[in-house]
Amino acid sequence: MTVASMDLSALPRIEPVQRAKYAGAAPYRPYAPDDSLVPAFLEVGNPAHQVRFTASTHDQDATLQHNAPAALANTARLQEKLARNLDSFTFYELDEEPGAESLVVSWDVTALACRQAVIDLRARGRKVSLLVAKTLLPVPPAYLEILSRYSKVVVAEENLSGQFRQLLFGTAGRASVSGVNAIGRMLTPGEVAQAVTSG
Repeated sequence: MTVASMDLSALPRIEPVQRAKYAGAAPYRPYAPDDSLVPAFLEVGNPAHQVRFTASTHDQDATLQHNAPAALANTARLQEKLARNLDSFTFYELDEEPGAESLVVSWDVTALACRQAVIDLRARGRKVSLLVAKTLLPVPPAYLEILSRYSKVVVAEENLSGQFRQLLFGTAGRASVSGVNAIGRMLTPGEVAQAVTSG
């Protein structure tokens, strides 16, 4: 499942994300947001202002600060920005089959095996839906609403402990939720299908 052929001309065009860009003459303040808590975007290569990438804690002028009130407030703003704008960057695919009681949830490369498993299960007369998560953190409320509609949920992922399943339901899990995992190799569509049909 790691090798696939595709017709590049059939792929949809990727449109650039439209962002509010900074066009002022005053010094650019990269962490001074508007009411949406999102600062204006400054393009790399802008001749009038310095652009740098870093994950350190800053004040609104981008001065490195670790525990200054302005820097801590900026860190809190980032969390609030995520929460306030979550709907605008929540991406997922939902292939929902009417009447299905089982849902397969996956993300990243494992979704390839899950898509094939769903095709195979439907060919055998089994009603099953598929949710491919593309935004993992913070967990979008839409995921939990979708999951609540199914009596059986199988989370397929290629890691040892079922990390996304634990993000969704905690380490205690939930009675109607199971996982299928692999480490050091790809999951197969057959393994995913078996997890859906077992129990």
